[in-house]
Amino acid sequence: MRAAVLVLAVTALSLPVRGETGPVLQVEYSNPGLSPSHWTLTIHPDGKGHFHSERGNAPAKDPQTIDAPNVDRDIQLSAGFAERVFQTVRDRKWLNVDCESHLKVAFQGWKKLSYSGPDGQGVCEFNYSRDKEIQTLGDSLVSVAGTILTGARLEMLLQHDPPWPGS
Repeated sequence: MRAAVLVLAVTALSLPVRGETGPVLQVEYSNPGLSPSHWTLTIHPDGKGHFHSERGNAPAKDPQTIDAPNVDRDIQLSAGFAERVFQTVRDRKWLNVDCESHLKVAFQGWKKLSYSGPDGQGVCEFNYSRDKEIQTLGDSLVSVAGTILTGARLEMLLQHDPPWPGS
């Protein structure tokens, strides 16, 4: 009986404390002129993450196209991509840098990168960044979101326009 209690106690000590989290990067994107107008992407170092989008009220550019629905799903990114993301965050002092270029450039949408982990935390918000690594990171994360949204559009199109039998 004592051995079972000891094994149970050791097992309980080896489990993570509820609510304890490792490093996480959250990306928030907003552009009221697009659909979706807002999305959030959360990434962990192992590539696991979550994507959430909200369509907003932007008018359809082409009435013949189908906008992506609201998306709320878990995702898995490649380990290599996740490592590059977190390496950039580490190289940029956990995002404790001024990211915005303050240049007069075309509005590309606000990107807010928030890092939190045992080694530090920081927030970086920008439309366009002079820091090439931060700008490249933002572009890459926007591309990930675009891929997820394109997949959601294709899923919706398949539901509303299934392939013909025999095709």
